[in-house]
Amino acid sequence: MKSSHRKASQQKRRWQALEGNPVVLAYSKDARDTRQAKAREEFADQLITTRISMLSAQDGEDATELLARLSVVIGTPCEAGARQHGRDQPWVRQLHGALRTIQSMCLDGYLWQSQYALALDRAIEVASEERDNLDVSIFTDAWLDSCCLSNDILDHCVTADAISA
Repeated sequence: MKSSHRKASQQKRRWQALEGNPVVLAYSKDARDTRQAKAREEFADQLITTRISMLSAQDGEDATELLARLSVVIGTPCEAGARQHGRDQPWVRQLHGALRTIQSMCLDGYLWQSQYALALDRAIEVASEERDNLDVSIFTDAWLDSCCLSNDILDHCVTADAISA
Protein backbone atom coordinates (compact mmCIF):
# COMPACT_ATOMS: atom_id res chain seq x y z
CA MET A 1 0.00 0.00 0.00
CA LYS A 2 1.42 3.38 -0.95
CA SER A 3 2.17 5.88 1.77
CA SER A 4 -0.25 8.50 0.44
CA HIS A 5 -3.07 5.96 0.23
CA ARG A 6 -2.30 4.75 3.75
CA LYS A 7 -2.41 8.31 5.10
CA ALA A 8 -5.68 9.02 3.32
CA SER A 9 -7.15 5.81 4.68
CA GLN A 10 -6.02 6.66 8.22
CA GLN A 11 -7.48 10.16 7.91
CA LYS A 12 -10.80 8.73 6.69
CA ARG A 13 -10.97 6.28 9.64
CA ARG A 14 -10.13 9.11 12.03
CA TRP A 15 -12.96 11.29 10.75
CA GLN A 16 -15.40 8.37 10.80
CA ALA A 17 -14.52 7.71 14.45
CA LEU A 18 -15.02 11.36 15.32
CA GLU A 19 -18.34 11.86 13.51
CA GLY A 20 -20.41 10.18 16.21
CA ASN A 21 -18.28 11.10 19.22
CA PRO A 22 -20.53 12.89 21.74
CA VAL A 23 -17.60 14.73 23.31
CA VAL A 24 -16.49 16.29 20.03
CA LEU A 25 -20.04 17.08 18.97
CA ALA A 26 -20.88 18.57 22.36
CA TYR A 27 -18.10 21.12 22.04
CA SER A 28 -18.63 22.09 18.42
CA LYS A 29 -19.39 25.75 17.78
CA ASP A 30 -22.86 25.42 16.30
CA ALA A 31 -25.01 23.63 18.88
CA ARG A 32 -28.28 24.49 17.12
CA ASP A 33 -28.28 21.28 15.16
CA THR A 34 -30.36 18.47 16.67
CA ARG A 35 -27.47 16.04 16.49
CA GLN A 36 -25.22 18.39 18.42
CA ALA A 37 -27.92 19.04 21.00
CA LYS A 38 -28.29 15.28 21.46
CA ALA A 39 -24.52 14.98 21.78
CA ARG A 40 -24.56 17.63 24.51
CA GLU A 41 -27.19 15.59 26.35
CA GLU A 42 -25.12 12.41 25.99
CA PHE A 43 -22.00 14.21 27.20
CA ALA A 44 -23.96 15.58 30.18
CA ASP A 45 -25.12 12.03 30.93
CA GLN A 46 -21.49 10.83 30.75
CA LEU A 47 -20.50 13.56 33.16
CA ILE A 48 -23.23 12.65 35.62
CA THR A 49 -22.44 8.94 35.39
CA THR A 50 -18.75 9.63 35.91
CA ARG A 51 -19.47 11.90 38.86
CA ILE A 52 -21.72 9.32 40.52
CA SER A 53 -19.16 6.57 39.93
CA MET A 54 -16.42 8.76 41.33
CA LEU A 55 -18.30 9.81 44.44
CA SER A 56 -19.46 6.26 45.18
CA ALA A 57 -16.05 4.62 44.65
CA GLN A 58 -14.51 3.11 47.75
CA ASP A 59 -11.08 4.21 48.89
CA GLY A 60 -8.39 1.76 47.80
CA GLU A 61 -10.47 -0.13 45.21
CA ASP A 62 -9.36 -0.62 41.61
CA ALA A 63 -10.31 2.49 39.66
CA THR A 64 -8.80 1.78 36.25
CA GLU A 65 -12.00 2.36 34.25
CA LEU A 66 -13.00 5.39 36.30
CA LEU A 67 -9.58 6.99 35.86
CA ALA A 68 -9.73 6.32 32.12
CA ARG A 69 -13.15 8.02 31.86
CA LEU A 70 -11.96 10.94 33.96
CA SER A 71 -8.92 11.39 31.73
CA VAL A 72 -11.14 11.87 28.67
CA VAL A 73 -13.78 14.05 30.34
CA ILE A 74 -11.19 16.32 31.96
CA GLY A 75 -8.33 15.92 29.50
CA THR A 76 -10.16 16.87 26.32
CA PRO A 77 -11.14 20.44 27.26
CA CYS A 78 -7.86 20.87 29.14
CA GLU A 79 -5.74 19.99 26.11
CA ALA A 80 -7.96 21.97 23.73
CA GLY A 81 -7.75 25.03 25.97
CA ALA A 82 -3.99 24.69 26.34
CA ARG A 83 -3.52 24.44 22.58
CA GLN A 84 -5.77 27.37 21.77
CA HIS A 85 -5.30 29.72 24.73
CA GLY A 86 -2.08 28.54 26.35
CA ARG A 87 -1.66 27.24 29.88
CA ASP A 88 -2.13 30.63 31.50
CA GLN A 89 -5.93 30.40 31.62
CA PRO A 90 -7.04 29.56 35.20
CA TRP A 91 -9.49 26.88 34.05
CA VAL A 92 -6.77 25.20 31.95
CA ARG A 93 -4.41 25.16 34.93
CA GLN A 94 -7.13 23.69 37.14
CA LEU A 95 -7.92 20.92 34.67
CA HIS A 96 -4.21 20.23 34.18
CA GLY A 97 -3.83 19.83 37.93
CA ALA A 98 -6.70 17.34 37.92
CA LEU A 99 -4.97 15.36 35.16
CA ARG A 100 -1.82 15.27 37.28
CA THR A 101 -3.92 13.92 40.15
CA ILE A 102 -5.29 11.18 37.87
CA GLN A 103 -1.74 10.41 36.77
CA SER A 104 -0.63 10.19 40.39
CA MET A 105 -3.37 7.67 41.19
CA CYS A 106 -2.29 5.64 38.17
CA LEU A 107 1.32 5.64 39.32
CA ASP A 108 0.13 4.55 42.78
CA GLY A 109 -1.41 1.36 41.40
CA TYR A 110 -4.61 2.55 39.67
CA LEU A 111 -6.40 2.60 43.01
CA TRP A 112 -9.04 5.14 43.98
CA GLN A 113 -7.99 7.70 46.56
CA SER A 114 -11.14 9.26 47.95
CA GLN A 115 -9.37 12.35 49.29
CA TYR A 116 -9.23 13.61 45.68
CA ALA A 117 -12.93 13.04 44.92
CA LEU A 118 -14.12 16.58 45.61
CA ALA A 119 -11.26 18.20 43.67
CA LEU A 120 -11.91 15.93 40.69
CA ASP A 121 -15.64 16.59 40.95
CA ARG A 122 -14.90 20.32 40.71
CA ALA A 123 -12.66 19.64 37.71
CA ILE A 124 -15.53 17.81 36.00
CA GLU A 125 -17.71 20.83 36.66
CA VAL A 126 -15.10 23.14 35.08
CA ALA A 127 -14.64 20.75 32.15
CA SER A 128 -18.37 20.71 31.49
CA GLU A 129 -18.68 24.49 31.17
CA GLU A 130 -19.53 25.54 27.63
CA ARG A 131 -16.67 27.18 25.81
CA ASP A 132 -17.95 28.26 22.42
CA ASN A 133 -14.62 29.83 21.56
CA LEU A 134 -12.81 26.47 21.35
CA ASP A 135 -12.00 25.53 17.77
CA VAL A 136 -13.60 22.23 16.74
CA SER A 137 -10.49 20.87 14.99
CA ILE A 138 -8.31 21.66 18.00
CA PHE A 139 -10.91 20.06 20.26
CA THR A 140 -10.96 16.98 18.03
CA ASP A 141 -7.18 16.57 18.24
CA ALA A 142 -7.35 17.08 22.00
CA TRP A 143 -9.98 14.35 22.22
CA LEU A 144 -7.68 11.96 20.33
CA ASP A 145 -4.84 12.70 22.75
CA SER A 146 -7.15 12.15 25.71
CA CYS A 147 -8.24 8.83 24.26
CA CYS A 148 -4.58 7.81 23.98
CA LEU A 149 -4.09 8.61 27.67
CA SER A 150 -7.28 6.71 28.47
CA ASN A 151 -5.97 3.67 26.59
CA ASP A 152 -2.67 3.89 28.47
CA ILE A 153 -4.63 3.90 31.73
CA LEU A 154 -6.69 0.88 30.67
CA ASP A 155 -3.47 -0.91 29.65
CA HIS A 156 -1.81 0.02 32.98
CA CYS A 157 1.14 1.66 31.22
CA VAL A 158 0.97 5.28 32.41
CA THR A 159 4.41 6.75 33.06
CA ALA A 160 5.63 9.74 35.03
CA ASP A 161 6.00 11.74 31.81
CA ALA A 162 2.55 10.89 30.40
CA ILE A 163 1.30 14.39 31.22
CA SER A 164 3.62 17.29 30.49
CA ALA A 165 4.53 19.61 33.32
